[in-house]
Amino acid sequence: MLKQKLALSYLSKIIIQGFQIGVTIVVARVAGASVLGTVAFATSFISLFLIFFDMGQGVAHIKLVSEGTDESKCNGIFFRIQIVLSFLFFLIAFGFFLFSKFFLQNTFESPVHEKVVLITIFTISIGNLFSIPRTSFNAKVEQAKADIPDLLRQILYQVLRLVVVILGYGALAITWSNLTATIIIIPLYVYLFRGVKWAKWDPELFKKYLAIALPVFITNIVEILSANSDKVLLQYFYNSTEVGYYVAGFSIGGLIMMVGNSAGMVFLPTFSKDISNNNLGNVSRLLEKFERFTWLFIFPVTLITSIGSDVIVNLILGKVYGKTIPVLSIINFSAFFFTYFMIYGVILSGKGFFRLTAKIYFAKLFFLIGTAIVFLHPGLLGMGSKGLAICLLLSNIFAGLLFMYFVRHLVKGVSIIPSIRIIVFSLLFTLPAILIYSVAHEIFVKILILSLIPFIFWGASWILKLSGKDDLLLLISLISPKLMRKYIQDEIRK
Repeated sequence: MLKQKLALSYLSKIIIQGFQIGVTIVVARVAGASVLGTVAFATSFISLFLIFFDMGQGVAHIKLVSEGTDESKCNGIFFRIQIVLSFLFFLIAFGFFLFSKFFLQNTFESPVHEKVVLITIFTISIGNLFSIPRTSFNAKVEQAKADIPDLLRQILYQVLRLVVVILGYGALAITWSNLTATIIIIPLYVYLFRGVKWAKWDPELFKKYLAIALPVFITNIVEILSANSDKVLLQYFYNSTEVGYYVAGFSIGGLIMMVGNSAGMVFLPTFSKDISNNNLGNVSRLLEKFERFTWLFIFPVTLITSIGSDVIVNLILGKVYGKTIPVLSIINFSAFFFTYFMIYGVILSGKGFFRLTAKIYFAKLFFLIGTAIVFLHPGLLGMGSKGLAICLLLSNIFAGLLFMYFVRHLVKGVSIIPSIRIIVFSLLFTLPAILIYSVAHEIFVKILILSLIPFIFWGASWILKLSGKDDLLLLISLISPKLMRKYIQDEIRK
C-alpha cells in the first residue's frame, strides 16, 4: 500500500494546488498583484515565528513511533509539547505585532497590512493544533487521515477566497476566509482522532525526544526562514506589487515542490524503519523507484511549464504580469530539484544524522540570504522577483548536492544516482526542446510544441531502453482509482 499512500499524498497536493492556481488567477486578474502580495507577506511574516513552535518534535515523534516505541507513551509526550508550543507561538507572534504597531514605525505598509497580519496570527495558531493529529497519522503512515482534512480545508478556503474576490473584496476578506475555513474543519479532525490514547508524562522518553528534536530544530529554523524570508526580503527592498509578481509565479509552479514535501513525509517513517532494521537494500530499491518516477514523469511536466511560461502567464494572468514569466520558469526548475534532492535528505534523517542535516540546512540559509541580498538590493544587481527566483534555485541545488555527497560517504549500502542514464538523457533533452520552442512565434504553434514535448521525451526514452513496461505499470498503480479507493476505505474504517 506504500504506492497508494504516496499517490494519495501526491493527489491531494495536486488538487489543492489546482484549486489554488485557479483561484489565484481570478484574484490576480480581479484584485491585482498588490492584494496577492499583501496576503503573501502577512503569511510569510507570521510564519517566521513558527521557529518557536516547530522545534523538531514532529520528526522525533514520527521516528520513535515508526521504530516501535509505545505509541500511547509517545502521544503523552508529543501532545503536551504541541499544546505548550502552540500557546507560546501565539504569545510571541501577537506580542511582536503589538510591539511593531505601537513602538516601531513603518513596519507595515498600510493599516490593511496590520489587520491582515493580526487575523493571520489567529489562523496559524489554530492550524498549529492540527499538527497533533496530522503528525500522529503520519507516524503510522495513515496518509488518508493525514491528507483528507487538509484537502477539504484548502478547498473550502479557496472557494471562500474566490467568492469574496468576485464580490469585490480584497486582502482583508481573503484572510477572514482562511480563518473561517480553518475553524469549520475542526470537527473533522476531532472525529478522525477519536479514541486515541495518550499516557502520562515519561521523563526518560522526553529525553529521547530532545535528543532527536534539538538538531532537527535547527533544521526547522533554517527551513522556516528559507521558506518565508524570500517574500519578506522582497517586500523590504520593493513593495507588495513586486511580491505579488513573485507569488503569482510561485503559486503556479509550487505544485512540484509540494510533491517533494509529500515524498519526504511518506518516506521518512519507511526509511527510518528499514535503516533501523539494517534493510538498506529496500532503501536502495525505493530510492531507485523514486528517482526514475521523478525524472521520467515529473521532469517532462517541469520542462514544458518552464519553457512555456510565457504562454501560461499571458493566457491565465494577462500581459500585465509580464514580470512573472521568468519567475515561473525558474521556480519550476527550483521546485523540481528540491523534490529530487529531498529524498537524500530524508535518507540522512532516517539514518539519524540530524545534526549533519541541520548544518546543511544552515549552509543553505546563509547561501540563500547572501545571494538574495546581492540579487535584490537596488544598489547591487536589483533584479527583483526574478533575482529572488534564481537565488532559490541555486540554494536548492547547493543543499541537494551536499545531501547526496554525505549519503554516498556515510550511508554505506545505499547507491546514489541509480538512474544516472535517465538523468543525463533528461538534461540533454532540455536543450533541443528549448531551441525548438524558441523559434515558434504564433501561440498555437507554441501550444502544439508544448503538447508534443512529453510524448517525444517518453518515446525517445522508450526507444533508448531507458524506460519500460515496469515504469508504466508503476504509474498505472499510482493513479489506479480502484486501489486508491480501497486504501482510503480500509484506513478510515480502521
